[in-house]
Amino acid sequence: MFVLLYNTGAWVSEMIGIRVADVTLGATSSLRLHGKGRKQRTVPLWKETAAEIRGWVKYILTCAPSTPSCPPVAECP
Repeated sequence: MFVLLYNTGAWVSEMIGIRVADVTLGATSSLRLHGKGRKQRTVPLWKETAAEIRGWVKYILTCAPSTPSCPPVAECP
C-alpha cells in the first residue's frame, strides 16, 4: 500500500480511516480521504494504483466479507 500513500499524499491517519465505500474505481478512479476536523478531500488515483486497489478489494470481499475495510490477518482458505 506504499503506492497508495505515494499516489495520494495521504497521512497515515487518513489511510487508517479508508473504507471500501471511499474508493471509486472506473474510468477516472478516486479516493475519498477523511482528515482532522471532519475535513474530506477526494484525490485522483493513477491507473496502476487503481489496479492494485481493485485486487485488494476483491481479495478482502472474497476472504473476509464481514470486515471489508480491514485486510485479513490470515491467508484465505
